Amino acid sequence: YATLASEIILVVLGLRVFLGIIARGRLVGTGIDGTVILLLVLALGSAAAHDVPAFRVALGMRALFKFLLMFYVLVNLRLGERFYRRAIGLLIALVCLQIPITVWQFAALGLRDDRVSGSLRSTGILTILLIFVICLLVALFVRHRPRPIYLLATFGLFFMPVIGEAKGFFFLLQPTLLFLF
Repeated sequence: YATLASEIILVVLGLRVFLGIIARGRLVGTGIDGTVILLLVLALGSAAAHDVPAFRVALGMRALFKFLLMFYVLVNLRLGERFYRRAIGLLIALVCLQIPITVWQFAALGLRDDRVSGSLRSTGILTILLIFVICLLVALFVRHRPRPIYLLATFGLFFMPVIGEAKGFFFLLQPTLLFLF
């Protein structure tokens, strides 16, 4: 039910944004628009080339593009800076909370491999969140204020993929940081 509820909320907010775009006559663009369009074209082209039925394409793309749609909804809702600061702080707190949980899973429960995923139940989700927060902390350090706490938190976040053996983290982090900077 939680997945369905989040998708219903996303559709309602998406309709609000869509009506706002019609009223204002413009969509707020971001730096990733070209990459998103390229990814969408490649996905649709691959599905057409492999003769995949449309409903399977829709189900597969729902999982992939749900978060991109959520990003564009949040960007175009024009919420205040205070909201974004609190949301980012909450995200960083959520990810930092995973550190003691993964240590407990590793040390006390003796879990190894993909079973060490914090409270998120998936090393894939943990990997994406870690990469996002690490990029955010590095960007805060480089472009905003160079505080040592940003680097200390970044190094602390490397512990989870090591004990969880999330190999995708180490493959995805470098291109993401290169793309960011």
